[in-house]
Amino acid sequence: MFANPAFLFTQVLNAFSLGMNLFLIAVGRTLIFGVLRIVNFAHGAFFMLGAYICYSTVQWVGGRGVAFWLGVAAAGAVLALLAWVVERGLLRRLYDRDPLTQLLFTFALVLILGDAAKMGWGTEQYSVPYPAGLDRAVDLGLVFYRAIYSFSAPPALWWPWGCGLCWRARAGAASCALPLRIARCSPPSASM
Repeated sequence: MFANPAFLFTQVLNAFSLGMNLFLIAVGRTLIFGVLRIVNFAHGAFFMLGAYICYSTVQWVGGRGVAFWLGVAAAGAVLALLAWVVERGLLRRLYDRDPLTQLLFTFALVLILGDAAKMGWGTEQYSVPYPAGLDRAVDLGLVFYRAIYSFSAPPALWWPWGCGLCWRARAGAASCALPLRIARCSPPSASM
């Protein structure tokens, strides 16, 4: 492994790319638990539905070009609506309950959404073509590296900086604490 620097460099880039993806997932889970105090076990099921919605949109629009970005926008919109319905209709009733009850509910949601996906899309594997501009390899001097693999690095690198600014600003700290106050049905204090 160390005898081939190109292989080692590629593996370091792959590890960085995977680490950035895992970091974004972990930050999302931490944000959900930290703000709403909900033990959400269904995040993967929502991600799966988003992928299927993106695939269906790309197939409906037809192929390449902006189809991928339309699929991402459609998945975001549909999942935002679904998450709003689940939160307002179901999860809100579990805020003051035991965390085990929340975990059981979100696990049940995983099973329901998984079965709904099987009924809607079957059990086959699907693929979406890479978006234009990210479907090529970038010359990094030592190796050629797929541009799609580095797609998650900029948001993951920006996230800690953006959160730091949010928490340092008084309005940012108040806005980050607001959903928890709304969830608990207590009015915000005048000191904010």
